[in-house]
Amino acid sequence: SLPEGTRSATFERLLEAVLALDVADRGEPLAALARQIGSLPYGSRRATFERLLAAVRELDVAGRGEPLAALAGRIELLPEGTRPAAFEPLLEAVRELDVAGRGQPLAALAGRIWALPEGTRPAAFERLLEATLVLDVAGRGEPLAALADQIWALPEGTRQATFDRLLETTLVLDVADRGEPLVAFADQIWALPQGTRSATFDRLLETTLLLDVADRSEPLVALARQIGSLPVGTRQGASKSLSAALQSR
Repeated sequence: SLPEGTRSATFERLLEAVLALDVADRGEPLAALARQIGSLPYGSRRATFERLLAAVRELDVAGRGEPLAALAGRIELLPEGTRPAAFEPLLEAVRELDVAGRGQPLAALAGRIWALPEGTRPAAFERLLEATLVLDVAGRGEPLAALADQIWALPEGTRQATFDRLLETTLVLDVADRGEPLVAFADQIWALPQGTRSATFDRLLETTLLLDVADRSEPLVALARQIGSLPVGTRQGASKSLSAALQSR
C-alpha cells in the first residue's frame, strides 16, 4: 500500500501510461484502476470516475464490459449525492454494448442499488430490470439474481409486489438457469412483510423442487437460513417440508 499522500499522483501516472497503450490493450488495466478508486482522496473520486468512464467508452465495444463492471462495483465509494449522476451514464454505457456482453455490468450495477439515495432506488431498479429483459433469456440469470438480492433496499411497502413480479420473470428462464436467482430470492424472505413470508417460503420451495436434483442444494440451503425469519407457528412445518426436500435429493 502506497503512502496516502502519493496515491493521487501515482494513479495519474498509471492512467497516463494506460492511455498510451494501444486501444485494444487498455481494458484490463482500466478495470484494475477502477477497482482502486477507493484508495484515492474522497474529494477526487468523482472526477477520477468520470475520466475512467470516458476512457472506457473509447475502447472497442467488445472490450468495455469488464471495466464497466469494475466501475459499477465502486459507485458506493463516491460522495453519496453524486452517485445517481454516476449511475446514469454507466447504464447508458452498458446499453451501448452488444446485447450478449451486457449481463455482467448490469449485474454489477444492480448489486449497487443499495448505495443510491433511497428515493432513487425504485426507479433505478425498474430501469435495470427493463435493461435485463432486453437480454436473451439465457443471459438474464446473473442480473436477475443481482436485482433479487437488492429487494431489501427498496421501500418496505413495495417489496412483496416487486419480489413476486421478479420471480415470475425468473421463471421464464430455462430450468438449468434458475438456481442462482432462486438463492437470491430465498435470501430476501426476511425483508418481506411478516404475514407473507411463510407463503413465499412455500412457493420458493415448490419452485426449487422443479430444478434438476443436482441444482437444488444451494437454493435449499438458502431457504434453510430463512426458517428463523418465519412466523413462529409455521417454522416446524417449514422445517419438515425442507427436510423432506433435502432427503429427496
